[in-house]
Amino acid sequence: MIKPVAADVWRYPYLWHLRHGDGETEGRKARPGAFVAVLPGKAGGTNLFILAITSTQPGRDRVAVGVPEIERRRAGLDPTPLWVIVDEYNHDILEWSAYSNRVHVSAHSVRHSTKSHVGFHGNCSRGPTQSHPTG
Repeated sequence: MIKPVAADVWRYPYLWHLRHGDGETEGRKARPGAFVAVLPGKAGGTNLFILAITSTQPGRDRVAVGVPEIERRRAGLDPTPLWVIVDEYNHDILEWSAYSNRVHVSAHSVRHSTKSHVGFHGNCSRGPTQSHPTG
């Protein structure tokens, strides 16, 4: 099993908050997801905190970080504009995940992953961030 690290981009069946509210329990498709944090768990296992990468421009009510063209090329992602959504995330535990077929795509540069990390943590400090356990 390959262990992801923060800043990695993997294909992952991301579950959107809106879909979770509609009663869905897993993502509809594997999409690029950015690992904002990979941390050891208190009870064992490796906690994965995953942010969605989307080509749908976020509304004004969302918090997102644009993915620069050079990052899209470096990661082998679509050439269309992309955003990392930082106001919601999925949480999974690597060793017990039902999604063992995750595919490593690439990694964001330190500069871009820092922007996503700062956006994510800044949003968390302003209030509740929507999380969904997956796997």
